[in-house]
Amino acid sequence: MIALYHMLEYLCVALYNPTRVELESFMFDPDGANLYPIAMAISLIEYVVECSIYPGNGSGPGLVSAVGLFLAISGQALRTLAMVTAKSSFNHVIADQHESDHKLITHGIYKYERHPSYVGFFLWAVGLQLMLKNPFTVCAFVLALGYFFTRRVNFEERTLKLLFGQEYDRYMQQTPTYIPSF
Repeated sequence: MIALYHMLEYLCVALYNPTRVELESFMFDPDGANLYPIAMAISLIEYVVECSIYPGNGSGPGLVSAVGLFLAISGQALRTLAMVTAKSSFNHVIADQHESDHKLITHGIYKYERHPSYVGFFLWAVGLQLMLKNPFTVCAFVLALGYFFTRRVNFEERTLKLLFGQEYDRYMQQTPTYIPSF
């Protein structure tokens, strides 16, 4: 699941934004502060510790892991659909000036959710932790991602209002977002 996420991140940029493709398009360190790799390492440590303390935790993956798998797959599908729908208007870096190919995307999945790639990542990340039955990192990911996306969505929406004006205001009134905010 993790390898698929990184490959799809890169592939979508390569297909729809080839002039902006770079090593960072794999999203190994999206914030530049190593928080994502640290979070994934903590997740792995929690899993290994729990497996050593509770060997054979249950007789198989179980319901929690199945729910996690469903959320991770759904989240990945939602995020990838968002990138494919937005095409060249999608970028991992929030644009602060209007590019010639930059359009406000309000069709497809964006008709139902203003920030589908963020919701998708949230579901994917929390789903992975549920798959691993990691109670500490499930809670930590929900809180950390909620905080991160609250700040990012607020900044992005202020920027989009500046770039698209009343068109974005109307879009905000018509289209909800389901990303948790803190």
